[in-house]
Amino acid sequence: MSVARPDGGSGGIVIGLPGWVDDLVRDAPTSFDDDVSRMDLAIALSRASLQRGGAPFGAAVFAGPKLVAAGVNRVQASGLSFAHAEMIALARAQRVIGRSRVPINGPFALVTSTEPCCQCLGALFF
Repeated sequence: MSVARPDGGSGGIVIGLPGWVDDLVRDAPTSFDDDVSRMDLAIALSRASLQRGGAPFGAAVFAGPKLVAAGVNRVQASGLSFAHAEMIALARAQRVIGRSRVPINGPFALVTSTEPCCQCLGALFF
């Protein structure tokens, strides 16, 4: 299905992340052995987003102590209401693991800087 856009584009959806996200992750520890270190990263992403004019939300997906993917809220930047930090982190994790679903009840865990909304909570089960 193609969606007509005022600018004549095809309506494709691309949500980019600013380069500072990967820079922050690259400078983070290589192992996240406990919940505190995982939450520290989610909060650091949230804080960095806020400092750069974005919304104060950060999230990351982990497989045990290993970071799989990180995300920040991109609602304002993309104009898309679903581009929450959790959704971005989950989407990036899906690409990394090569699956259309991140099995949160398995080896993966989603850590967020705030309690997930109903949309983001629901995404964990689909």
